[in-house]
Amino acid sequence: MTLTEKWDYFKSQIEARETEFVQIHCPNPPKELFEVSPNGHIRVLTIERVGYYPKKYFTRNQKRASTAQVLEIQYAYNNPEELDQSRIYLYWRSDNSSSAVKLTEIGKYIQSHEEAIVKSTQLKEKVKKEEDLLANGHIRCCYCKRVTPETTAISANIIGRDRKQVYDTWKKRFVSKACVTQTLMKFCSNTCAANEQMSREG
Repeated sequence: MTLTEKWDYFKSQIEARETEFVQIHCPNPPKELFEVSPNGHIRVLTIERVGYYPKKYFTRNQKRASTAQVLEIQYAYNNPEELDQSRIYLYWRSDNSSSAVKLTEIGKYIQSHEEAIVKSTQLKEKVKKEEDLLANGHIRCCYCKRVTPETTAISANIIGRDRKQVYDTWKKRFVSKACVTQTLMKFCSNTCAANEQMSREG
């Protein structure tokens, strides 16, 4: 066998091991996953393939493998890494994007279209209810975003940092200068007001 044939052989054996591992732990991958946004919009993620993302990729020269490259991949074949379920990825595509999700994190997504519709309906009803409340004497907390009666809301001046354009008479042009800001904000509790203030101080 030539060096290139040896390299290709070891590479195929490593990939076959990974493929078998994927088939054992993900024998029936879902065809689609569903994401539901806070406003109830459903995004369909179409699963295109399932694969194993190894810790190390092996590459060789385009025309032929070198001795060092063959020895490297042969060592990896003889001393295989412990395969990990967290390195199994489901590669998906939606209308305008594509990415992948770990098999171990698939529980974060909805796998049934019917379930996605139910959750979407619930969220849309929640949004409609909040809109009605906001139009009738309620405010949305500036920190936790919870809708609360305006009569019990807490108003606080939040001190922060920003930059503003100031005319420099020496340089005869506008320059950016750091400044302190105060913003009047409404919160559902003193705790949220304190948390917002601390987030500005970090």
